[in-house]
Amino acid sequence: MLPLILALRRQRRADHHVFIDAALALLRSPEAPPALLRSLAAKEPTVRREAFKLAFESGSFDAELFHRALDDRDVIVRVEAARHLPRVVEGAARRELLERGLRDGSALVRGAVAKLLDGEPEAWRRAAYDLLLYDARPTLRASARAALAALVSDFDAARSYRTALTTATTLSRLRGAILGLADCGVEEDVLLFAPFFLDRRVRIRVAALQAAAALDRDSVSPFLEALSDPSKRVSRAAARVLEKRSRAGVADLLLAVAENADAPQHALVHAVDVLCSLAPWTRLLSLLRATASPQRDFAATATRRIDYSTTTVVVGTIEEIEAIERALANASLSTEHRAWIEQQLRFWRQRMR
Repeated sequence: MLPLILALRRQRRADHHVFIDAALALLRSPEAPPALLRSLAAKEPTVRREAFKLAFESGSFDAELFHRALDDRDVIVRVEAARHLPRVVEGAARRELLERGLRDGSALVRGAVAKLLDGEPEAWRRAAYDLLLYDARPTLRASARAALAALVSDFDAARSYRTALTTATTLSRLRGAILGLADCGVEEDVLLFAPFFLDRRVRIRVAALQAAAALDRDSVSPFLEALSDPSKRVSRAAARVLEKRSRAGVADLLLAVAENADAPQHALVHAVDVLCSLAPWTRLLSLLRATASPQRDFAATATRRIDYSTTTVVVGTIEEIEAIERALANASLSTEHRAWIEQQLRFWRQRMR
């Protein structure tokens, strides 16, 4: 019945609305559960969403409905279950469902459940906020820190995170501790992240790099080393940090990393990405030098990116142009490509006269 009603509603015909409204009102009535239960198992997500919504609004279902909704593979169904939870289920059954929601894989569901914790016993709320304290989502960690500070007089979030770095028994809690300490730690805490740069788990290595970048806004060495990480995700995370720290000397270090014979392919690509984030004239100079690299893949990647890096409206100095001309003499480029760059340099020399 419900799939037919939804199909009619999608047609938006004026003569259908009376029938549709009457049918939906019937499905909200206490006599409707058998019909709704069949729709709760529908393969089509939109049908299940509407079925759960009507079931919640009917008020005819108990905690079992919410268990079923929170197990649904559709995140919208799970969010709707969290939003209707306070009006239907109470006591220990409600707290059991709240805890399930706090462990949901979707931040939307966890966020919806986090708004429902007021009014529960204080000890239970403290445990719930302690779970959120290590959430992957920054806003949920922040709300948990604020709630625990109000509940516990001597609460110190940074201290809790530092302790969890050595006591956490699950990947999610350890990752949350690393990211959480990045939220409220101090620069000296970067030393605590160093052991995790070599952790066997990719998500932990990525989190450690992100946390180190948040607390130490100057260093480049750990991120240069991470470019050659076996994981593309870790290497890309390091490149994103380096792209924001482009300065004199970084280009030489990147070229050294890329010319390492053991560097994986993705490290070469990410090194070129970082070179392309440098200031315009430094970028062109660095890419020209990269085309002469003994690493053929690195040189080829740099050559492909030069087309997007040579034209600039930033006026260079005569020293920058002369440095590029020297690099161009050693660069490995096609005749046409070389002539095009020389034309660009002549243009800028004329502008400087």
